[in-house]
Amino acid sequence: MRVATKIVCAIKPSIERASFGDSRLELIIAETNNIAKRDEIWKS
Repeated sequence: MRVATKIVCAIKPSIERASFGDSRLELIIAETNNIAKRDEIWKS
């Protein structure tokens, strides 16, 4: 499992409990997903 995936799995439950109005959390998720995608593309 990639580090980015581990981070997402670790923060996802707390994000779901937090208010969805926090755009900073959404930004962090989006950035983490981008890093994971870039990582996959780079490795393939």
